[in-house]
Amino acid sequence: MFKKIITVALVIMSLFALMIPMASADSNYRPYEHPVTMYVNTANGGTLNVRSIPDTTGALLGTLEFGSAVTVTGIDVYRPDWVSIRYSRGANGTAWVMTKFLSYNQPSKQAVEQAEVARQMATYKALDASFLIAARPASSGGWVNFRSAPSTSSGQIGTLRMGQLLTVVGETMDWYQAVDSATGRLGWVSKAYVYRV
Repeated sequence: MFKKIITVALVIMSLFALMIPMASADSNYRPYEHPVTMYVNTANGGTLNVRSIPDTTGALLGTLEFGSAVTVTGIDVYRPDWVSIRYSRGANGTAWVMTKFLSYNQPSKQAVEQAEVARQMATYKALDASFLIAARPASSGGWVNFRSAPSTSSGQIGTLRMGQLLTVVGETMDWYQAVDSATGRLGWVSKAYVYRV
């Protein structure tokens, strides 16, 4: 009987011990009186992870695109490297992101392009052997953009009609670097709008 009483007492004490840090963790949160609009500004132009708690171990609720506006609603005073944001998929419409990936000024279009190009070029591979691809526009009468860099924001150096051939010399995760067989120009085409011949 005595062992049962001690066991029950230990269980109750353990539960109280677990509840105290949870209560104090809630008291670390400071909501902003006036929420602030900030912008996603990751160094590499990639997406920003949105978490369920102010920690990288928190559940991943989604991601925010580079340059996206977010409404910052508060901060964890013991973890100032994290702020809470309005997020529909979070508990009570709130989630957490790392402070260092936000800025008060929206990145310029040029910064967005440079970040996207940098992110793509980080995965660049030159090919040992080239191969042919053909343009595949979204519609039969459409065209595919041939660009100066691996980014949808970069300048257009030409357009490719259905079936137009290119010789691939390099690639990133989303783009081929290729030579336009018709003009001899070197440029970039999205992998989504071509097929291998």
